[in-house]
Amino acid sequence: MVYLDNDKFPYNILQAIHTDLDNAFINYTIVQTVAFASLIFGIYSYKNRALPKINPAEVHYKSTKILIYILTLLGVGAFLVFLSTIGGIGYLLSNLDNRVEIQSGQFILLLLPLLTISVVLVIKQIELKNKLSDKILLIFLFIITVLSNSALGGRKNTLYLIVTCVVAYHYFIKKIIFKNINKVKFFIGTLCVAGYIFIIPILRQSDGFETISSGSVDLSDQFKVEEIIGHISYTSIDVFTANYFNYSNIWYFSTFSTITSNLFDRGDKDNLPPVDEGVYYYNIINNNANYSPPYPRSRMLIVSLPIENLGFGYANFLFVGVIIAFFLQGRVFAYMYQLLIKYNFHPFMVYFYVFMIFNFNFSSLRVFNLLTISATLLFAIFLQKITRNFYLKQT
Repeated sequence: MVYLDNDKFPYNILQAIHTDLDNAFINYTIVQTVAFASLIFGIYSYKNRALPKINPAEVHYKSTKILIYILTLLGVGAFLVFLSTIGGIGYLLSNLDNRVEIQSGQFILLLLPLLTISVVLVIKQIELKNKLSDKILLIFLFIITVLSNSALGGRKNTLYLIVTCVVAYHYFIKKIIFKNINKVKFFIGTLCVAGYIFIIPILRQSDGFETISSGSVDLSDQFKVEEIIGHISYTSIDVFTANYFNYSNIWYFSTFSTITSNLFDRGDKDNLPPVDEGVYYYNIINNNANYSPPYPRSRMLIVSLPIENLGFGYANFLFVGVIIAFFLQGRVFAYMYQLLIKYNFHPFMVYFYVFMIFNFNFSSLRVFNLLTISATLLFAIFLQKITRNFYLKQT
């Protein structure tokens, strides 16, 4: 394993955890094993239960086409408004190393997921009519959505878009069987995704856009094994989690207070704590000092590391926190699958199901994301009912 080489493991993490890499990996393996077992137990111990009445309207081809245009305009419009408030696309691309701070408080970006919802709806349209115009629209919307997500400096939303499209294709168009996949297309697609995974972190660096534009990126360095692991794996962060926290410095679920502070406290934004626990992680690791919620953002560098469910559980209550977080996550995953079947793989439910599997955990950032994405989805369902009723009254 590449990370077992001390020279290839992040040195600042080793400094922060004050232990050798071999012992650090043993501790990490134990924590990860407990997490996985708790997740599996949560999934398989779930029993079907009563479901909420969300009742999205049945997909009607012509009214849904109108809805797609509305959602696309709202999504693109939100992105353009965001650009106008920060100084334009040039400023954004030149400052992606400060993307967390730039996007902080930009609630207009809550409408951006409407673009991904539009893509799912177009795939459903192709199932209904299989028109060439819908296939062209799908390609156009897919490109617009990828560009919008990528311009914000993140990879996850685009990867989520790709997974959502694959799942929607599987349920709406044709079931995907691995042995029947075109190997050449699969290989080309995998290369494109891999290239994307590497390019975005370069863009996030200071002067990253200029670096790529000038062609000064050494691809041979980027495609080394250790670089591949560093780009796609959170292992180093999980190793830090399993070795840094103990009963003297755990957070005791104080992370949840950051959500209420940011939602309801209208005071000076600089005195509010960041919702993203990854900001605390970054500052602990790079400053070799202890930071914990709800420490104000003005006293930290607003750069984040992905902590996910393991980081949330262990940082808040060690093994007990991990068991609770992963057991409940497994229950949520099983519940979402029941919801997907209940609503007969409705496009909105497909979108929400993939979002939950791909994004959900109990960290404050992900809980906050769940609240905002649920509000956005309910807004889309509301617009669907309005457009469908309006169209049916006109016919």
